[in-house]
Amino acid sequence: MGTITDQPRYTDGDVDTNNTDNPHLWDIVQARFSRRETMSGIGAACAAFLGSGLLAACENDGADGPPPTVDAGVDLTTSSGRVVSLTGATGQAQLQPSGFTQTAGPAVTLTNAGTLTPTFLAPSVDAATTLTFRFSARDRAGNVVTDDVNIVVNPMALGFEAVARSQADIVTVPTGYTVTILYRGGDPILPGVASFANDGTDTNWAGRAGDHHDGIYYYGLNAAGTARESGNSSRGLLAMNHENLNEQYMHPNGPTNSPAGPRPAAEAIKEIEAHGVSVVEVSQNAAGTWSYNQASTFNRRVTPNTPVDFAGPVRGHPLLRTKFSPNGTQGRGTINNCAFGFFLWGMYQTDEENWAGYFRRPTTDNANRSLREQVSLRRYGVTSSTGNFGWSTATGAAGDDTFRRWDARVDTAQPADGTGDYRNEPYQFGWVVDIDPYDKTIPPKKRTALGRFAHEGSWHGAFTPGRKVTAYLGDDSRGEYFYKFV
Repeated sequence: MGTITDQPRYTDGDVDTNNTDNPHLWDIVQARFSRRETMSGIGAACAAFLGSGLLAACENDGADGPPPTVDAGVDLTTSSGRVVSLTGATGQAQLQPSGFTQTAGPAVTLTNAGTLTPTFLAPSVDAATTLTFRFSARDRAGNVVTDDVNIVVNPMALGFEAVARSQADIVTVPTGYTVTILYRGGDPILPGVASFANDGTDTNWAGRAGDHHDGIYYYGLNAAGTARESGNSSRGLLAMNHENLNEQYMHPNGPTNSPAGPRPAAEAIKEIEAHGVSVVEVSQNAAGTWSYNQASTFNRRVTPNTPVDFAGPVRGHPLLRTKFSPNGTQGRGTINNCAFGFFLWGMYQTDEENWAGYFRRPTTDNANRSLREQVSLRRYGVTSSTGNFGWSTATGAAGDDTFRRWDARVDTAQPADGTGDYRNEPYQFGWVVDIDPYDKTIPPKKRTALGRFAHEGSWHGAFTPGRKVTAYLGDDSRGEYFYKFV
């Protein structure tokens, strides 16, 4: 999010607007935070099992040896919103497990119910509530052996001690938790890109992690790292936004003449490339440590200079015509990407938020605009005399419009349809962008049916047979709206 000055305090409220059967965001957060506690519970269950006598529920199948037995694990106590793992075991190899079934308590959905280790999300309760699950197995004679386990669910509570208030410039986590750096701004993402010096001398930011990580989604890879596999939680791709930048850290002596200009081309290109999106392969080793793979063929940077296609009803519209794309069907890159969404067909959905301030368009340009254009450009703030970082004041090689495109002033010597300058470049931003995290040969697409504004996140409901798909989109500009698209 951009800097807010002289405005009321803003807060992201927990507002229930998407009434689907999907888990509430709070449930997902609680489940994620309780993973450590859940794993500890599994360890306790295994220890208790190994140290206890096994329960018999029927006679054996006639073979010599002990009677057939099963164990449903030890009774546990948890809280609403936590993920609970059940652990079943059989005492003899001749038993065929049939899995867990619930026999008492508020009904829950067992994930992987037919396995030895199903999980479920503890339901919301007002008081301590017992859920009972039965683990069963069948021997060769057809006899069924069972054992029950009770899970007591208490009302929702934090699973850790809150950290103390602090003004220290450091990430602080609760006792028992640790922080490690996985992928920081400036880290090389492509082969051959030098390690991050972090002293302002680094170049080729199109081959590095951009600045201001925002809006991250994980896409699983199979064990070989060759294809998508949504269920793999130890190897996959992180797609993330790079919303903005701290230019004071990107140059050895800070930025030169920013934003008034003239800006050095070498500085401006670094700042431009530090925006956009990363796709980077990550994996977790046996010790639980995460790292990223600089050599992965999946790694990709989408910057404000990356070619993109327009899709949907606005493709080819006269207001998308520029010198770069006279027919209004293509553009370059994405900027100020805030939050994200997940397209139901498996793509990364990144949202262009405070894009307006990057353009140079002083009030003197109004004389060359229609009243309708003036209203449109003013509504989202395309009114800067320099642009946020003054990129349009940099000079590139002959014929290179990398910097000129950030100047949205009308060139009266060019055709009135905008095909000779970049008067329409601001209309190429403010969209929802579709990126395939698995295939970097596919250009990003701007999905124009989802509207053009200051997008602060977007999300879809679930696919339900016979029902239309709904998307919810927020406009993070003052006095604007929240949208529902069907």
